[in-house]
Amino acid sequence: MICPKCGNHVIDDARFCTHCGTALKKCVSCGRVNIGGSNFCVYCGRSMNFIEKRVEPSLNPYGYPEDAYNRQLSLMNQEHTVINTQTVHNQPKETVNQESRTFENNVHFDDAFTKIQNPSHQNTYSGNYVDNAFNDYQNNSYVPPRERVKWKKVIIACTILIAATLGSRYYLMHSGPVKLNQTDGVSSKKGDLSKFSASELKEIEKYSNNNNDGLIDSDGKNIYMTDNNGYLVRLDNHFANKKVLADERVSYIYLSGETLYYTNSSNQLCSMNKDGSNKQILVADKCFYIHPVNNKIYYQNDSQNESLAVYDINTKKSEILVNRHVYAMNIHDQMIYYLTSDAVYSYHLTDKKDTLLVKENAISLIYKDNKIYYLNKSGELMVYDKQTQRTLTLIQSAYSFVMNDQYIYYVSGNGSLYQYDINTKATVLIHKLISMSSSDYNIYLINNQILFKDNKRWTIVDAKSKQYTQVYKE
Repeated sequence: MICPKCGNHVIDDARFCTHCGTALKKCVSCGRVNIGGSNFCVYCGRSMNFIEKRVEPSLNPYGYPEDAYNRQLSLMNQEHTVINTQTVHNQPKETVNQESRTFENNVHFDDAFTKIQNPSHQNTYSGNYVDNAFNDYQNNSYVPPRERVKWKKVIIACTILIAATLGSRYYLMHSGPVKLNQTDGVSSKKGDLSKFSASELKEIEKYSNNNNDGLIDSDGKNIYMTDNNGYLVRLDNHFANKKVLADERVSYIYLSGETLYYTNSSNQLCSMNKDGSNKQILVADKCFYIHPVNNKIYYQNDSQNESLAVYDINTKKSEILVNRHVYAMNIHDQMIYYLTSDAVYSYHLTDKKDTLLVKENAISLIYKDNKIYYLNKSGELMVYDKQTQRTLTLIQSAYSFVMNDQYIYYVSGNGSLYQYDINTKATVLIHKLISMSSSDYNIYLINNQILFKDNKRWTIVDAKSKQYTQVYKE
């Protein structure tokens, strides 16, 4: 229920407001909350003490500040209009139930008297809005309640409710993560982590992961990814023998040769050797969507208008290429395909030509075989053909996707993981009911194995066997 004085929520049947300390009292007739000590209900006008009694305005039965009440009463008397000849909120009087003349059938009486407590509102609620409600209050007669409130039972019920609430809170805080809700035949078998393995990621797989915060990369010998805490770690190709390389939350992990690039907890562009040595900050600005190519690193410079920028590893200098808001990118040959807030563009690295391809609000993209796959903000997975300049809808409901040369893996609107064959157009359910704890549905790809966080713990699913397991034991 709501305190009539401060407007904050308090538990049902509370005797005092836990925010302002005001005594509270429920009307035994209508059940609405009044300020304690009131003789008459603000909402139905009936006696709070079972005594049939008409209320004179001078008694100020509402319990609100005397000056506010008197000022409002003066306005009412000046602009008095009988409810039978007026409309309520521009509705004909025929719509008002004249037989049950309760405040629920009239204007917002309670809202008006709550607002006149504030001096800034005292001159705005004159006329029919409050006058009609006050007249109806004046003309209502007392109807004795059927029975008294059994406070003993109410107190016992509140005690049980509070105990149950506290017990539930304790259980949720001290229990383990929620288990996946599985269906027989679909990821129903929990696999052995040693059966999962990783080979070197192809460019398309790297770009897929980079679209989704870039938390995984692999060279076939080792896997570089975040642990359950978000720290950068190195694992062998069977997800074992963990070694922490950076004890801070990182993103956009990208392995190029013998160097590991990433962004640190401050979103600065950093580098280190594969063994974790020689850590450096390359760009102090906030950086996203990093893409090392040859001796250059392309990235979004969030500190400079979210522009498309490039860092030269040899000269250690940065340059702005496109001065507009860039949110994702892929690089192929001499072309950078990227997204803005409302379109898909291409940028030629040699002639510096910037070209609009698709006018649509998109959130991720992957280039493959002269086609651009992207996810729009309507939840549709689209494909744009550069040759035909046509755009087609592949999947109508998707929140996140990754892909390799053969398959597209995506999370549907119901939270399930699917596999889409690019050639045959066949769709297969891989994993049912992904219970994500975060607000997104980011997934990552290593070969035909999909990784995601469930209850903040890394989980891996094999697309062929449909087996799943947790990556880390802690």
